[in-house]
Amino acid sequence: MAVRCAGQLVGALERGLVVDATLDVFDSAWLPAMFAREREDIRAAHAASQASAASPTAVEHSLVGKVGQQMLRRAIQLVRGARHGGLILVVNGEGDDRPRLDGLRLKYALSQDEPSHRYRTLLLGILRAVADTTAKASVGWADFATNEDPHFARLEQEVFELSRVLANLTAIDGALVLDKRFGLLGFAAEVSAELPTPERVFRALDAEGRELQPEAVENVGTRHRAAYRFVNDHPDGLAVVVSQDGGVSFVANRAGKVVFWEQSVSP
Repeated sequence: MAVRCAGQLVGALERGLVVDATLDVFDSAWLPAMFAREREDIRAAHAASQASAASPTAVEHSLVGKVGQQMLRRAIQLVRGARHGGLILVVNGEGDDRPRLDGLRLKYALSQDEPSHRYRTLLLGILRAVADTTAKASVGWADFATNEDPHFARLEQEVFELSRVLANLTAIDGALVLDKRFGLLGFAAEVSAELPTPERVFRALDAEGRELQPEAVENVGTRHRAAYRFVNDHPDGLAVVVSQDGGVSFVANRAGKVVFWEQSVSP
């Protein structure tokens, strides 16, 4: 059940819990901060491709970040719609950019070639297309979202199809594992039971996790417990848990505490 005023979501009742409409993790500062280095890498790659242009066009953080955000949102919604639940783990790279996979057993590991890094290819293609259709020195998300050229619609559809691929891979028992560039590392992954389980976790009452409420670990399912163990052992990682009943939780390590956010997903 959702309550709206002039079309604006005020609040909702989801799975017996009152959800604050403002609790949208995608609007937080901490979540995009986790991917800051990867955004800079993409912007640098785009700048290098523009070096020979007569009027180089830079891209803003808003465009790079928003494309990834929309892809992840769509993947989550597709998993919810399928009602099979799923677990997405995002691992951090080390100094040499090799992803840290400690405590994870990938039943199906993927070759690190272009198909597994399809998102990066699509994103650079979007940045190039936006730059090619403007004389502006810098472009952002609004320049892409308001462009009505059919070419942009096709690019957006390709990103949507990638979201569908991610969602489908979560249907297999185990976790889907991505790096912070949204590259596919593997699926049907098992989080080792030997990883220590935190003694307690904390539910965030606001998007930034400033207000926390301690919660018991025992009262959740296997996906949530696996996410807690992963984040406890991978403090720079991120877990997204989609329950079979449609609930969505983001789990991250904040100052040494395993914190989860019950994401508002009401339409």
